[in-house]
Amino acid sequence: NRKTLRTSDSRPVCQRDSVGELMNTIHAIFTDKRQGTISLSRLAQDMGEKIDEPKLGRKAIVLVLGNGAGPQSFIEYYAGQENKMKNAGLGSTHAFAIVGHGPSSDVEKGDLALQLLNVTEISKLRNIRGIERSVVAEQMLPGGKVERDFERLMFVRGPAIEGPVKADGAVATTMEAIRQYVGSSQAPLKEEFLAMAGEAANINTRGFIKGVQNMQLGLQQPDITKVFESLDVTGDGEIEWEEFRVAFKPSDANYQIEDLELAFQKFAEVADLILIMADPISSRFHSRELQVYEKMMNATSQFKSKTRMCAWVTDKHARDPELKKHLEMLKAALRKQFSGALEPVLDICHHPNTKINSHKVPNSLDIYLSLLTNAVDQHLDPLLTKVQSLMRRSLNLVSDPNVDQRKKEQLMQMFKEKASHLADKKDVSSWKLHTMCRDMGSGQ
Repeated sequence: NRKTLRTSDSRPVCQRDSVGELMNTIHAIFTDKRQGTISLSRLAQDMGEKIDEPKLGRKAIVLVLGNGAGPQSFIEYYAGQENKMKNAGLGSTHAFAIVGHGPSSDVEKGDLALQLLNVTEISKLRNIRGIERSVVAEQMLPGGKVERDFERLMFVRGPAIEGPVKADGAVATTMEAIRQYVGSSQAPLKEEFLAMAGEAANINTRGFIKGVQNMQLGLQQPDITKVFESLDVTGDGEIEWEEFRVAFKPSDANYQIEDLELAFQKFAEVADLILIMADPISSRFHSRELQVYEKMMNATSQFKSKTRMCAWVTDKHARDPELKKHLEMLKAALRKQFSGALEPVLDICHHPNTKINSHKVPNSLDIYLSLLTNAVDQHLDPLLTKVQSLMRRSLNLVSDPNVDQRKKEQLMQMFKEKASHLADKKDVSSWKLHTMCRDMGSGQ
């Protein structure tokens, strides 16, 4: 339970400024060629042995979901590049966008984009029907004062989740029949809503059943009732205009993927961390979006332990005097979606410069930055284990009584110097390397 500073560019103390310094230290332990220094590779070579610097495997993969501005804002803030994502426009909201560290200005597509993830399970992603037309990749170089661990991460920004919710059997058939009727109607969508609402502001169960029966589609009342319940996203017994509009307006989504939900599942399987950054206003009206989140976070989900959800508050949201009400309604929609099961904790996150005036809400941004640090630490741990083993091997080589003991003294002194260099580092991996060097430097 490390103490954290307030959210700002000064970062919480559990964050690294950059994992690059740690990697440079490891590199120096194995390959330092400066005059009067010793390295493990050169030491082994002098003794007729071979010790090579171990290499990291793939980068940590973070899947970021959310229909609003949250995913883009968070990735750009983390990389220190505000408004720099090339695929931030409407054209990319229906594709998976892979964002990594690098200088290239090119945008890769299809299989070339997937290969950048460097995962052994890439066949899982290649087998998604339509994925070759639904994935792009770009690179950004970190800017600003803090680099963090961007060079050891690959973000996958999920597409916007729109369109009808997936349903089975009679409910799906009934919903599609109503949607086709409304879509072919000459009346504006608002008029259809007002006709069902009558004199009330919203549509209640009775008004919806009567309105659908007036369409003369031959649908069964129990099925109509179930459709009403699925459209009442917030579970308050009424269908608001936004709930009705989202359900029946022609979708702008132009997905090339045949099964969007399956695509999310496959990307979630290869991800090390899943961050959901929901729009606090629009998300509560999108049943399909909430359904995807529920599959990621319900008690029996294989992804629950690596998934965290927040409402991402933009400057526009922050100025809304009813922000607190919107957040409560989103929580209500989540409770309904999770059907009485343990509902997820809904954090509140926003850019450090966003000022919320309507009420006080704690900013959990530091927590999400720490989750990224932890994801990278998990990938660094096998590397550090290999480093420790090779350090131990080198110490054993110079401990032979037939070896000039000055080599052992020089090696232990190098370990002590590296331990001293890392002594003030706060993150787990740097402290672990510090401890390894300290112990080896004392001959343990």
